[in-house]
Amino acid sequence: MQFNHLSQKRKIKTAFMRGLEREPYENQLAQGKTKEVLADTFVGRMFGLDSEAAQEQQKNALAELRRLEAEDPSVRYDDVNDLSSAASFAGEALGSEAKDTAIQAGATAVGLPFGPVGAGITRAAGVGYTTIKALPQMFSEAINKQEEAGMDTSILRAGGATAINAASEFLIDYFVIGKFIKPVDAGRARKVLMEGGQAGGLEGLQEVSQSMVNRAQAGQELFNEDALKEYEEAFVSGAVVGGAIGSAAGLVSPTVDTDKVSKELDEDLTNLGEVARTRLAYGLEQTEQEVKEVDEILSAPEPQVQLALPAPTATPEDQVVNRAADILLSSMRVEGELKFPKARIALQKAGLSGETQKQTDSLIKQARDSLTTQGVISKSQRAKTDRYTVTPPTKMAEKALDNVRRDSANVVVKANKIAKDIPQLELDLRYATQTGKDTQGNAVKAEEVQAALDNKKVQLNKLNARLESNQQKLVTLPDDYKVQASEKIESVPGRVTPEQLKAEIGPQLQAAERRGEARTIFDGLSKEQVEKKPEYTQREEAVMNNLRERLDKMGLKRVGLKGQKVIGSQDSLVEGQFDPMSEEKAITLALGVYDPSLSDADYTNSVAEVMNHEAVHALVDMNVFTPKEINLLKKAAKKTKFVNPEGKKRSYSYLDRAGRLNGELVGQEGRRRVGCLLLKRKRLQRCIVTTVLAD
Repeated sequence: MQFNHLSQKRKIKTAFMRGLEREPYENQLAQGKTKEVLADTFVGRMFGLDSEAAQEQQKNALAELRRLEAEDPSVRYDDVNDLSSAASFAGEALGSEAKDTAIQAGATAVGLPFGPVGAGITRAAGVGYTTIKALPQMFSEAINKQEEAGMDTSILRAGGATAINAASEFLIDYFVIGKFIKPVDAGRARKVLMEGGQAGGLEGLQEVSQSMVNRAQAGQELFNEDALKEYEEAFVSGAVVGGAIGSAAGLVSPTVDTDKVSKELDEDLTNLGEVARTRLAYGLEQTEQEVKEVDEILSAPEPQVQLALPAPTATPEDQVVNRAADILLSSMRVEGELKFPKARIALQKAGLSGETQKQTDSLIKQARDSLTTQGVISKSQRAKTDRYTVTPPTKMAEKALDNVRRDSANVVVKANKIAKDIPQLELDLRYATQTGKDTQGNAVKAEEVQAALDNKKVQLNKLNARLESNQQKLVTLPDDYKVQASEKIESVPGRVTPEQLKAEIGPQLQAAERRGEARTIFDGLSKEQVEKKPEYTQREEAVMNNLRERLDKMGLKRVGLKGQKVIGSQDSLVEGQFDPMSEEKAITLALGVYDPSLSDADYTNSVAEVMNHEAVHALVDMNVFTPKEINLLKKAAKKTKFVNPEGKKRSYSYLDRAGRLNGELVGQEGRRRVGCLLLKRKRLQRCIVTTVLAD
């Protein structure tokens, strides 16, 4: 009967109004508590705070709260036992936060006419004001926790807790209130659920964190039964308020106009297709003219390459360190471990000591590190200094074998790749000598292919010399240990030759040869020697020299730069490409796909934009960007609205555009590049964004 009586009373006012009416008196109570605690401090005296006046303020506030409670009792969290009482609890929570929410939303709205920056500034001002207004309440809650725990009042602890709680409240409120102006690409119902859930969760967790901070500063248990119950109530209260704000934001915030986005994308991609076809026609026209004049066929004699490798020689400094290492090892065998005084004496007798003890110790350390690297001596941890002792023969042999196996395994991986490249280069050389093109149909000089082939052979020879050297190291291992580790020793690989891998790469070579023959027939090229036109026109050569300088200034001197009339097949436009698998990691630019009537400056800038894009691919390949930076660029691509060649800002993002292009260009060479390369952006930063989103 009593509960029914209370329910009758609660009908006098809505739950929302109860919370709204109680909020100012709760603030007055908190202000009075804060003033009372600070009255006898330096801050209190400076602001003229009066302890008796503060107590009177608390007394008046409590009286008003009791009056409101007598008129229409509030529903506490413990009172919730059905849907009606739960709604009352939620309504009061919303009412108590209504004024602050209105202030924050109103401040944000004031800045909207001034764009995102203006809205951000006024939103920060509104949230900052409500956070400052709540400081007395946060401080008094911290003091109340101290009194509840029975500890002496600590203003320092309460102040620290207040600062932490104020910072978290500002950040969460700033984020949540921003949902009113953030466009979301989703249906209205989904936005309400998504934004409400996200905001409710954040506000709930923020309230829990404030409770934990207050309990911690008061020295209370953080995870006992009372604490968990307090966190539960705090989370529910915060989630109710945050969920309501987020849901309201989802209901009224702007929605991405998907019809407009789709229409603009269709329009821009249609224009892009027309531009691509026109530009591809330029390149094909120039290519046909070049075919008519026929590529030069060169039959230059094969250069003689000296493949023998000179034996490495030690520098004078290395020789001194090696002598010192021998002396140091003899001393350690006598003493049982490295002792600097004994080592100094040994070096002095050998005439290797420095002018000062510091110089002698430096030589000892160099010799010690050399012996440690070789595995001749071993290092063990001690309390103050490391201990160095002579490695037992078996242990040393085991360490030496492990080093040889590890090194040989790494060398074989590199040698196998080079050995596979050599037959392909030999095939490319054959076609380059006959037609001036490789098996891919790319125009190339036979001398360039020959030089690349010779370079590969030199590299393979060096790697094989390393493998043979490792085999010699195995011979020097103790005989008894060889028997013990026979299986490991037999697994160490020897020389690598292209012949060993021909079975593995045979199908690829056969396909490449068929492709080369087909291209020769397709191009209708004569295999007779004829006069060759220059690889570049004078204009193209000037552009390539200019771009080479630009690439060098970017710090990409080791990245190659090539030019061709057209790249790839005749049914797709590829302005440029970066090949991370090539030896020189080359950027190739299509020089013939631009309007011949362009001025030299416009022509250079157009090709430079493509090079900038490919340079980003090179930077990514070189791991210049960290994964975190790549993710930031992806987010930027998702948020940044596309600007078309006419300078109009569109409704869709760079990521939207790339997604559409990738879907429509499946199967075409360079499909992921077209969208980025036709942007006509003048800044490398824009190219970075489009590169990341396109890949």
